[in-house]
Amino acid sequence: MKFVFAAVVAIALLAPAKEAHAQWTLGAGLEKLDGIGIGVNFYRNTDNVYKNTRGGGDIAYFVADGFKVLEITANGHYFVVQKEMINAYAIVGSTALFYSGDTALGGVTGILNMGAGAEYKLGFGSAYGEVRYLIGGAALLGINAGVRITL
Repeated sequence: MKFVFAAVVAIALLAPAKEAHAQWTLGAGLEKLDGIGIGVNFYRNTDNVYKNTRGGGDIAYFVADGFKVLEITANGHYFVVQKEMINAYAIVGSTALFYSGDTALGGVTGILNMGAGAEYKLGFGSAYGEVRYLIGGAALLGINAGVRITL
């Protein structure tokens, strides 16, 4: 299932676009998982493949309770509300958590994530906020907020 989702996202990102403007966004922000982390994200509108969608991913780094965690996520966004100044979307994706710590040798946990997000349009891009629930090897609530620049 994770492979199928990753393949769909990859195909959607590589598919040709109908229009050249507002196809790509690059963002950065703070993330709360088991601790506070910093993350970057990269998304591409995939309206040419599936109506009202966007695909991409996030990479975040956390330090929490003696553990270091690297989160790599592939997400699909389905826009439920698209207004001139605000967008709201549902999130579904797959996350891999790579962790290591003082008392543990480390490991990898694969997780399904679902949630919702919203973004408020600014002149150069948008400010966003997301809440995701990670289900799988660990049950975690993730909260992300930051800024995305339209490329």
